[in-house]
Amino acid sequence: MAGSQNNNMSRDTAGRRSDVARSQNHDKDFYQEIGRRGSRAATDRYDSELFPEMDFEDEESRRGD
Repeated sequence: MAGSQNNNMSRDTAGRRSDVARSQNHDKDFYQEIGRRGSRAATDRYDSELFPEMDFEDEESRRGD
């Protein structure tokens, strides 16, 4: 494996550094939107018994959007 040494940085360390850099470029709303999109995709993809009905509009009105 030619690229496995990577200057002795572990994947865990590289991931943490990437997360820190990314969090400096994005705010809380960015991450909340990603979560909402994931929730919507999951409810569309999987059986409704696994995910109860979610009222996304009600959630947005509580947050003040």
